[in-house]
Amino acid sequence: MDSRIPVVLILIAIILISGCVQGPSGGQPPGGMETDNKYGFLPPKTCPDGTASENGRAIAIVNGSKKYVTKEDGDWIGQNCNQGTIGMNGGLGTPPAADESNFSHGYGFFPSNICPEKLVPENNLLLGMINGTKRFIRWEDEKWIKANCDQKLWDMGRAENQEKSTEETGLDFLPQCGTDNAFFSNIPVSLTDVTGIVPLGNFNPSGHTFPTDHVYFYLRKPNPGDYSSAPVQTALSSPGNAWVIAISVSEHASENPPYTDYGIDISPCKDVKIRFGHVTSLSQKLKDAIVPPYSEYSEYSTGGKNYKMYRKILNVSVNAGESIGTAGGRAGQNALDVGTYDNRVNLSFANPARWQQGESQHTACPLDYFTPDTKSKMEAMLGDYYGTVHRTIQPICGEFAQDVPATAQSAWFVKGTTNTYPEDLHLTLAHDNVDPKKGEFSVGTSIKGISTGVYSFSPTNTGFVNRDFKGITSDGKVYCYEPGNQFSGSSSFTIILQLTSENTLRIEKKDSGSCGSGPWVFGSGYADFER
Repeated sequence: MDSRIPVVLILIAIILISGCVQGPSGGQPPGGMETDNKYGFLPPKTCPDGTASENGRAIAIVNGSKKYVTKEDGDWIGQNCNQGTIGMNGGLGTPPAADESNFSHGYGFFPSNICPEKLVPENNLLLGMINGTKRFIRWEDEKWIKANCDQKLWDMGRAENQEKSTEETGLDFLPQCGTDNAFFSNIPVSLTDVTGIVPLGNFNPSGHTFPTDHVYFYLRKPNPGDYSSAPVQTALSSPGNAWVIAISVSEHASENPPYTDYGIDISPCKDVKIRFGHVTSLSQKLKDAIVPPYSEYSEYSTGGKNYKMYRKILNVSVNAGESIGTAGGRAGQNALDVGTYDNRVNLSFANPARWQQGESQHTACPLDYFTPDTKSKMEAMLGDYYGTVHRTIQPICGEFAQDVPATAQSAWFVKGTTNTYPEDLHLTLAHDNVDPKKGEFSVGTSIKGISTGVYSFSPTNTGFVNRDFKGITSDGKVYCYEPGNQFSGSSSFTIILQLTSENTLRIEKKDSGSCGSGPWVFGSGYADFER
C-alpha cells in the first residue's frame, strides 16, 4: 500500500489545468503550444527528486532545478517513480498541506537510492540527513541503504539510539548456533487444523512473481465449500525454547471491521530465525512488550483508507509450546506463513547482487530446524493446500533459488530496473513447487497481452517447443511454448522467447494457439528482461 493514488491525481489535475502537451521530440512541446517555457521540460522517463505546483502548473525538481511536466510524463512518474518524491514541495521539503495527512511524521521522505550523510533516530523514527535536512527513511529505502552505503552510518545511528534498531544488534545476546539444527520440538499449530503445507517456491503473481521464501500452513475451513469463508482460528505456540526478537504490526484502521496483522520473529541462536506471518492475535505477554520506541514506524493513506505499520525489536524468552497468539479466523487470510532464515546458508543466484537486500539469500526450509519426529509429521503434509497432491521430488520442502546460470531458468527483471522488490513488474521461468516436473511462467505485469498469472507446460529435453528452461542457452535460437493457465488449464496463445545473451532475455506473446514447427520471429510486442 502507498499514497500513489491521491497524490498522482493531484499531479495529473495540475498538468491538465496547465495544458502542457508532449511534443514530437519527447522533451519539448510542438511549436506555438507553449509560449512561457522558462524552465524547459522534464526529460521523458525521468524520476524527479520531487514535484510541486507553480502558478497552476506541474513542476518537477531535478538536481535542484525546476522543470515543467507534461501529462504523459506525469502519468509515467505516477506508475514508475518512488512515491515518496511525488507531491513534495521542492523535492526535499514537506508535502503540500492538502496531503499532510498522508505523511504524519512531517519530515518528508528521504530520496530513494541515495546514501545519507548521517542517520538520526528521533521520535521513534529513523531519519536521514541530506544537505543538512532530516528526512524520514522508509523501510524499503532502509534496506537499500544497508546494502549499499557505508556501514559506519549504522554504527553512528546505533550510538545515538537507545532502541536497538537493526536485527544484527538485536541478536547480540543470543547464543551461538553450533552444528545441530534441531532447535525446535513443538509444531506451532495443531496439524488437525491444517489441510496442507505448501512448499517453498510457490508462485502467486504479481505480489509473488518470484518463488516465495516461506511455506504456507493452510488452515481448515469450517465450511470447505465456501472458499471465501474464514478459516478456523487456531492457537499458535512457540516452536522451541527461544527468544522473540521482533514483532511487526500492520493496523488496517479503515477496514470493516478494522483489524491488525502481526509478524513474529523467533530465534533460538544468533544465526537462525523463524518468522510467522499473518498472525491474527498476540498473547498478552507479547502484546504488552510492543511499546514505543519502535525501530520502524510509518502511517499512510491510500484509496481513502488509513494504515499504520511499525516494528519492535525485542528480547522476550519463550518456551516450547508456550502460547504466542493465534492464526486464522479471518476471511481472506487462509494460511499461516512460516519462513526461516539462516545466516550460515548462502543461496546461489545467477546475479547475486540482486538478492543482497533483505534476508532472502539466507532462506532455508523451516521443517529442517525441527526434531526428526516433528519434522516427519510436517513433511507428510507437504504439497498443495487441499492436502490431495503431495510433493515427492527432492528437495521435498521445495526451492526458493531456482536460477541456473547461463540458461533461461531464472528470476528475470524488467530491463533497466535496479530494485529487486516489489516483484510485480518482473518474471520467473522455473518449475512448480508441488510438482517440479511442470515448467512454469510466473508472469508479472510487463509482458504485453499476458495477464499476470502462472502458466504451466510439460517440459521437453530436446527441440524448440516447450523446452525445459534450463536447457536453453544463448545459442541464437528462438523457442516456443504452449502454456496452460494454472487454474483453467488452457490458453489461446503461445509464448516465444530467446536468451539474447547469458544475462538477457526477450519474450513475446503470440496469438496462435499452437507453436507449429517454426521458425518464430519477434514482432513489436516483445519485452526485454535481465538478471
